[in-house]
Amino acid sequence: MTALLFILGTVLFMVLALVSFCALGTVMAVRAVRRSRAFNRGRLLARAATAGSRPAREVARLRVELFDTVSATARVLSAVPAPAVLTELARDLSRAAATVDRRLSLLALEPDRWMLERMLGPLREHVGALCSASAQVRATAWRFTDDLDQSRVRALTQEVADQIAGLRAGLAAVQAMRIRSA
Repeated sequence: MTALLFILGTVLFMVLALVSFCALGTVMAVRAVRRSRAFNRGRLLARAATAGSRPAREVARLRVELFDTVSATARVLSAVPAPAVLTELARDLSRAAATVDRRLSLLALEPDRWMLERMLGPLREHVGALCSASAQVRATAWRFTDDLDQSRVRALTQEVADQIAGLRAGLAAVQAMRIRSA
């Protein structure tokens, strides 16, 4: 009788351990999928296609555009031998894009269509500026893949420094927008 109870207890323990292991695995898999870039992009694309009003669809479209440009910049900088200043600038652009994306995600929840349309204008401009700056960073990074002589490297480095100064001024404007709204 004692042996039977021991066997039943062991089987019950093994079943509980297996169920716990499966539940933990499921939770971890769901979290990993929700954090994946492909899942987030797909969710944004679905919102862009199914949102009720035109401004709500535009908010989702702007979020997709911002997501795509930041992702493309990160991919290019990880694939080419770009200088560290470009990587730092891309990080700054990514932070600014995250700020704008947070505002867009809040705006997507706005029920007042008039306010939504009024707030969308400045954010549209900021998304355009961030996408343009990211495209400039990618274009500059691609130029470093060419075989360059020393004088060309110095000229390109000076050009990058000038572009960084301009982009930093644009980022300061985006950050000032964040401070004004706080």
